[in-house]
Amino acid sequence: MAQIIYPKLSYDVQGAFFEAHNALGHFGLSEAGWEEALSIALGDRGIVAHRQVEFALHYKGRRVGRFFVDMIAERDEQILLELKKVALMPVHLAKIIAYLRVTDIQLGILVSFGGRRVDYQRVPNRVSARIATAGNPLPPSFLRAMEPRLAQELWTAFGEVHVGLGPGFMHMHYRRACQVELRLRQVPFEKINEVVVQFRGQPIERCEVPLLIVGGRLLVVPLAVLTVTPWIVERYRQFLKLLDISEGLIVNFYSKELEAVRVAL
Repeated sequence: MAQIIYPKLSYDVQGAFFEAHNALGHFGLSEAGWEEALSIALGDRGIVAHRQVEFALHYKGRRVGRFFVDMIAERDEQILLELKKVALMPVHLAKIIAYLRVTDIQLGILVSFGGRRVDYQRVPNRVSARIATAGNPLPPSFLRAMEPRLAQELWTAFGEVHVGLGPGFMHMHYRRACQVELRLRQVPFEKINEVVVQFRGQPIERCEVPLLIVGGRLLVVPLAVLTVTPWIVERYRQFLKLLDISEGLIVNFYSKELEAVRVAL
């Protein structure tokens, strides 16, 4: 039988979940409200609740940004807590696994206060000492048609970033990690931080955008969104027009499976 990590601290943290939910479960609190309530319940048990704790995020030795975990419960040991007010989903589990790997905390608990009963899942850190390799996945057929020479290299690079960081981070983190990976692979690219939006030939406003142009002809958009909607595709199709590029690729790092969507004029 596997040894339970931090059994006494876990028991008391879970007791705080139930106490807070029993008292406040009917009020539809925000996640910030649940943080506040849980901090009180943990404090009553002699547990220090560190809220919105900041960590630096690195990819292959390069800093690519920072992120915040909802809470760290500490009393001799530490448990990373991720609080939700919606039903737990596989992407939430993937996110806390990524956070555990980056922070090197040995136990996380994913908890939802959104239902009639508290739902929680203990997540031991099984991956902090190793990072899996992305392997050599086959790129989508449309990418092979768009960029036959670079398709495999690009798709392997994106897969490496997806495995290296995991789901749960922001657009900018994946964009910066993609830049690191492309540089390591000596794939030429240009970073576009902003574009000038025009109307009837007149400049209107500078617009910040998370864009990469690979090989001078392929627009690459690293995103982290629940769904790549038709509106998102159309948005970046307009950027193709603005940049005078014919084809592009949205790479969505949000879920456990890497997603690619073609954008074309």
